[in-house]
Formats: sequence, structure tokens, C-alpha cells
Amino acid sequence: EDEIKSFIRASIRWNLAESLEAPTYTSTGDFEVEGSYTKGLRAFNGQESTMRALRAAGVDVYIISASPELFAAEAGNLFGLGYLVPNDNVYGVRFKTDDAGLFTAELEDDYPITWGPGKATIVTSILEQIHKGAAPVYSSGDSDGDCEMLDTVRNGVVDTNNRLKGNSTCINGFYQKACEYFGTTEPITNNAYLLQGQDQVIGAWITSGFSTEDGVTYESAVTSNDGCSKYQFLDL
Repeated sequence: EDEIKSFIRASIRWNLAESLEAPTYTSTGDFEVEGSYTKGLRAFNGQESTMRALRAAGVDVYIISASPELFAAEAGNLFGLGYLVPNDNVYGVRFKTDDAGLFTAELEDDYPITWGPGKATIVTSILEQIHKGAAPVYSSGDSDGDCEMLDTVRNGVVDTNNRLKGNSTCINGFYQKACEYFGTTEPITNNAYLLQGQDQVIGAWITSGFSTEDGVTYESAVTSNDGCSKYQFLDL
């Protein structure tokens, strides 16, 4: 485990220093295969501020990640979030270790895979039991793997980080809800829906629901509700 933690820390430090890129390579053999990977990492400052505000208000904060649980917890510790979200409040993919404590790559039994529906299962089967059946009052997500978890909130705030995902994605549906219920709440859930814009180049939340991938062009990725113009805010 200590060896894995050292790899995690080294990987995070290296990626924080790299530019955001997705290099693509094509094989040179008889059968051409194209592969790509992403490099570069940005830690968005607004999420920590939100966690801090929730804790100050007496709200228990949890992280539910599609990453291995050890990675999510170690990343949180590296970024100094351990005092806001203790390791016991971090849920991620869990793997078995052997009798010598070595990683086996086998998933733990009777524990959900924390992606998509599995994130919601963590909420309903574990967290709601801890909190005597109470539903979450806040949830934040940015991808299709978060949609079911975001749907568990009642009488609270659903904060969707705008990574400019298209209309075919379920997360774009939460962009649309933020635009539709701007300044009010959804009747069926009594939730407020927020759309949080990002400057993805520098890794910062911005005062807009629109996001930018290059620091020049800002978009909402919403085609309805006048392109979500109410969430523009900035003079773009």
C-alpha cells in the first residue's frame, strides 16, 4: 500500500506540472492501430471552498469517486483536504489484497463499483443509513458517471460542473435543468440546480456557467433556453 501511495503522489505531481494534452499515436505495423491518452491535471479551487463552507455549516462531506478508493483518499490528503474529508468519508473502487498485503486487482465482494448507478448505491445503501434515511442536501458532479448520484439530492442543491459535454450525455441534462430552473427550484424535488463554469486551462471555477477550454472561447453546451444565456454573467 505504501508503494502504491508513493506512485499516486508522484503521478499527481508530474501531471500538475504538465500541459493539458491528449497525445495520439499510430502503430507502425501491418495492422494500423491508433491509441491516445491524456496528460496534465488541474485541481479546481472552487470545490475545496465549497467543502469548507459545507463543513462550517455542520454538513458532513463525502467523496464518491470512480477512481480506486486508495487513489481518491491519497489525492485528497496530498491536496490538504484530509481535514475536510477524512479517509473514512471517501468511497471509491475497492480492491482486495492478498495475505501479504499485496494488490490483487480483484474487486471486493459485496461492494458496489463506484461509477454511475454504483455511486447512487453508496448514497442509498450506506450514507442514508448513517444519516437516518435523510437524502443528500448537496451533490456536485461533472460527468455521465455522476448522474444517478446527482439524482439522489432532495430539498438541496445540485451543482453541475460544466465540462461542455454534448446533448447526447446525461450530464448535459443537468446543464439544462440549471438553465430551466434558474432562480427557482424544481417542483418535484425542491432542488436548486447550479451550472458552474470552468477555465479548464488554469484549473479554476469562474463567475459564469459557461466554460472555456482555451481561455478565449466560452460556451454553455446548452442548445435550449436561449443557449443558457442567463448563466453567462461575464461580458463574453
